[in-house]
Amino acid sequence: MMNRSYSRAGHAAEVHAGFFGIRLRRWTPPAPAFSERKLTFLASNRWGQSSLLLTPVDDPTFYIISGKSYVAGQTLTSTPTTASSLSLSFTAPITDLTSPPWIESTSSPSGPLSSYGSALALSSATALFFGGDATGDATEVVQSGNDSSWLLSYPTSGSQNWTHETAGWGGQPMRRQLAYAASATNGTVSRAWVFGGLRSDGSGVGMSELWEVQLGVGKGGLVSGGVWEQWAASGTASAPPAMWDGQAVLVPSTTTGGLPSIYLIGGVQFLDGVTSLVSMSSIWVFTPSDSLGTGSWRQVSVADAPEARRGHVAVEVGNGKIWIQGGRTLDGSAVRSDSAILDTSTRTWTTAAVGEAVWGHSAVSIGETVVMAFGEFGSTLSLLRTL
Repeated sequence: MMNRSYSRAGHAAEVHAGFFGIRLRRWTPPAPAFSERKLTFLASNRWGQSSLLLTPVDDPTFYIISGKSYVAGQTLTSTPTTASSLSLSFTAPITDLTSPPWIESTSSPSGPLSSYGSALALSSATALFFGGDATGDATEVVQSGNDSSWLLSYPTSGSQNWTHETAGWGGQPMRRQLAYAASATNGTVSRAWVFGGLRSDGSGVGMSELWEVQLGVGKGGLVSGGVWEQWAASGTASAPPAMWDGQAVLVPSTTTGGLPSIYLIGGVQFLDGVTSLVSMSSIWVFTPSDSLGTGSWRQVSVADAPEARRGHVAVEVGNGKIWIQGGRTLDGSAVRSDSAILDTSTRTWTTAAVGEAVWGHSAVSIGETVVMAFGEFGSTLSLLRTL
């Protein structure tokens, strides 16, 4: 294993963006101002989508993959899943948030037809999609198979390719949805971790497994290989219980050559026979080791925690800080509008500005800005917001 430092895959820690007239750096405000505008545009409204940030050919791009697309008369559970994938480039300025230039993918195959899956950047130009609920896909008759991995590659500007990695690819695990997922790369090797989630077969059974996949990174950010391994101590007292519908956030190490830590923020847990929200004051943290499928868990206590939630967004915003927003209660009867920042070095939460009450949305951080899109709130499902 190379001893180069691991960082979040998909984009650099520093982005040069001349159209903003400044050199954007990682954002570390103590309490961000919140500004947002609702959208009315042609891209299909959705929630339950997967999202990530890639920078193919130095073009920072926000990707939205599949999800639930609103249909009049349908419920949250009966609404069909869409195969549509969208992208939004940040190379040019978005001068009007009411009409962002989303581009719908026309690649063939079009990619996964699967809501509540995990999208993970592997390099600046490649990503892994894993799991999700594919009940709307006629080719996926069995929802408990080991065949839910897709690789997205973006080797050159304007091109996008999906490859379905079927059963047997690297020993990939069973399909699952609403899992916690994070990834990192050192430029030659990419590692991605998937924890927990719900079985996608409709059983409602939560999972407590931790899986890792490693791939090689070559020229142009293209990946090769792919080997999965389950962490040996999954499901023991030294690891988290079954958890789902929260966020995994990767925080880079502060030491040269050090491995990052993965924080599990919020969600739902099944513990001692009871289903409940995960407390925001006690957080599970995983730190991997050099070898595939190895590492250690620890549970840390943090002060001044916000209310517990599921279906929220959480992103690393620099200097070991994690920003969260939105989400909903266990039964979905109330939707959160608050935001907060966790300082992982001091283990303290700080209240930030109140925003829209929304859940099931997506967020990425780029330079000094957090961009959020879609989600469900009130009677409007489609939105784009920036901090």
